[in-house]
Amino acid sequence: MKDAAAGTGGFASGIGSNFVGLRVGAVVVALLVLLAGGTFAGQGLGYIPGSFMTGDMHWFWIGSVMVVVGLAIGGAAIFYRRAA
Repeated sequence: MKDAAAGTGGFASGIGSNFVGLRVGAVVVALLVLLAGGTFAGQGLGYIPGSFMTGDMHWFWIGSVMVVVGLAIGGAAIFYRRAA
């Protein structure tokens, strides 16, 4: 049986791989927030009809904030460098 604590395999063998998994997860969350924010903004501006949010500028501002937050999360996930 391999010893996970010694770094020879197992669940905790690759701390760096856990970091990569967190980075990928953060990028996925950022893309989802960007997609939802863009949808909200488009509905707020009236470009996407068929919802109670259509034409309501309140949703445009909420969507705009979500887009900025998504860009910040994605940028941090992509450009952040872990200390060696």
